[in-house]
Amino acid sequence: MNNKIMNNKPVYYVVFTDTFMSGWGKAKYGKSYVAYPITEEDLKRFPNVIERLLNFLRSRTDTSRVRVNLHKPRTGPNDHLVLHDIPWHRILSPKEFDRLFNIAI
Repeated sequence: MNNKIMNNKPVYYVVFTDTFMSGWGKAKYGKSYVAYPITEEDLKRFPNVIERLLNFLRSRTDTSRVRVNLHKPRTGPNDHLVLHDIPWHRILSPKEFDRLFNIAI
């Protein structure tokens, strides 16, 4: 887990079942879940981050049950949960990314 997650309490989690990773590895006999913590800071910086993230995840073939939770999902004994940073470079255009992170072109 990175410092962003530890320093800013998430207000939402965008969660999905990873169909590719489910059933083997740490999720052998279970499901593999991925959660993206969304903080107040994320929502202030980019208000439609949740909508963009949901659209991106729903367009992928290795995801199912894409949803927004108020809490981290509970897992069963054979399930695996991983927390990831928001994939900004996948959900924003290059111009939006540069503006959001103040990168000079």
